[in-house]
Amino acid sequence: RGRRRPPPTPPPSTLHILLPLYIYPQAVPGPGGTLNCSSSEWLAVADAGPGVTTIINPSSGPVNATTSAEGPAYMACMRVLRDAGVRMLGYVPTKESFEESPGFWVQTDFRDASEVDAMVALWAAEPFGSLLEGIFLDEASNMWSHNSFNT
Repeated sequence: RGRRRPPPTPPPSTLHILLPLYIYPQAVPGPGGTLNCSSSEWLAVADAGPGVTTIINPSSGPVNATTSAEGPAYMACMRVLRDAGVRMLGYVPTKESFEESPGFWVQTDFRDASEVDAMVALWAAEPFGSLLEGIFLDEASNMWSHNSFNT
């Protein structure tokens, strides 16, 4: 009888991690008026490097990077992630809800596609747009038609 060959060795697998990074970043003043990311959690994600994709969620969706209070810290920490090879997705909720009690959310409706389009456009605008690799549509509905979005 013939000898059985051992099964082929599979190529090394690279496990990729999707991480919801729903943590407000902190930044401290740096040289020349710049901000440096000082959030230990964000820096730990940066240390993990290119095997991680994060979902960035400043305020249950995007914020204006230049006019919101948290925008500059997000920009500083997102740049650290980008420089470390971490991929980032911007968070966009597709349902409307309210927090009835701490940690308990009640869904009230589906967002209109035009609201979702507006959030995607806000993420796509500079300076966030140059740092993101895509958008994460959370709570996606099966109620929309395939041509509901203008993205």
